Amino acid sequence: MFETNIQNAWENYKEDFGLGRIALFICFFNLFLFILCLLIFGRIYPLWLLPIPICFAFYAFRSSIVKKGNLVIFLMNIIMTNIVITFNYFMVGEFDRMASMLPRRDALLASFDNWLFGGPVALVFENIFMNTGIIASLFYDIIIVSYILYYVFPYFVGILYYQQLPVEKKSRIGRYFASVIIYYSLNYLLYIIIPVTGPQYYMSEYFYNPLPFSWIGLVWYDTINGMQTTFIDCFPSGHAGAAFLFVFWLYRINHMYRFLFTFIWILIMLATLALRYHYTLDLVAAIPLALFSYKLGKYLLPIGVDVLNLRENRY
Repeated sequence: MFETNIQNAWENYKEDFGLGRIALFICFFNLFLFILCLLIFGRIYPLWLLPIPICFAFYAFRSSIVKKGNLVIFLMNIIMTNIVITFNYFMVGEFDRMASMLPRRDALLASFDNWLFGGPVALVFENIFMNTGIIASLFYDIIIVSYILYYVFPYFVGILYYQQLPVEKKSRIGRYFASVIIYYSLNYLLYIIIPVTGPQYYMSEYFYNPLPFSWIGLVWYDTINGMQTTFIDCFPSGHAGAAFLFVFWLYRINHMYRFLFTFIWILIMLATLALRYHYTLDLVAAIPLALFSYKLGKYLLPIGVDVLNLRENRY
């Protein structure tokens, strides 16, 4: 009976906006990480499997959820996406802690920046804004705000796309969430395979001057650093790659906010470098990963993309 529910969700994916297929992907991915942990450490760590009973609960109540209507299904997609983003990010840190710190791979990335810029790229920004007073504070406050906006980016872009879709095409939002979940899953896997701490830790001897935030910018900066539970989360840059994926989607659907979000994405890119979080190669590697995730999303959910005709009033 339960296998029938899964098969039905797989075959009739438009009914739940592809959530049945997405849930199955999550189950296999987290099972893979569970097995990987077992093979490397010889240790059973059941917390990796926590998303699986959540997905099974969805299959058990899928028919009831589908009957609730489009908005409920859409909210379920957001919840499932948030589980993958937040829970698996924390678990990457757990993986590192179980290994008593995985061997860091910063040397190659740092050497590239040293060759290109003569040192950490963050120092280029510091030198540009040296002795500029309020201008420096304004710049760093703006980029820390953009860095924080990234955390609502996937949900806000999802809402924009969902609003754009006519009722008969609401299921197409599933392909967007599929590509987002695939991106974060692959991104986190690369964190484990290529653990990188970032310039703020590996090249800390270069950074003896405090960043010129205003007091409120400093509060935001300290808040972000206080929320960090994973210290191998640099290669590739999740901020740069995921934000690019969101902007790419806005261009694919021809959304009117695509230019605004392009500007925000550029600020996020600058923030990852200027705030000492990432190397240049972290950003370079993130873009093809985002495009690859978009492509895989099409195979997981073969649903068309709804392109907005800006001459029509669709709102």
